[in-house]
Amino acid sequence: MKQISLFLLSIILVGCNAGPDPIAFGEDHCDYCKMGIVDPKFGGEVVTQKGRVYKFDAIECLLPYLEENQEMEIKGTYALPFDAPGKLVSVDCLYFQQSPRFKSPMGGQLGALKQMDPSEQESDYWNWKELKANLKEQ
Repeated sequence: MKQISLFLLSIILVGCNAGPDPIAFGEDHCDYCKMGIVDPKFGGEVVTQKGRVYKFDAIECLLPYLEENQEMEIKGTYALPFDAPGKLVSVDCLYFQQSPRFKSPMGGQLGALKQMDPSEQESDYWNWKELKANLKEQ
């Protein structure tokens, strides 16, 4: 009986701790464009309040998906930083830049970064809120 109780408790705790789900590169597919997710420098993920995970091969797919699904109750939004590939990071902790150096899967030349390049102007970067507002205007 004690083992069953511990098992049920572990299931409940795992369900309540919905964070980013590591992307299986070469296996997972984008929930927006359906392309395979293969590049660890680009992509993102949305986790809902209910723990449902949506994966994206590029920020250019994540943003319109959010725009089209505004009723979704989001627990967290994550992106893969170009300068720290493979590990999902909260979009609130990242900087975003559009530059030809980013060869993103959807061709939008949009990259997420953990750190700004000190040789560039701060105005060359957006935070998450600015990025969403800027892309709505385009």
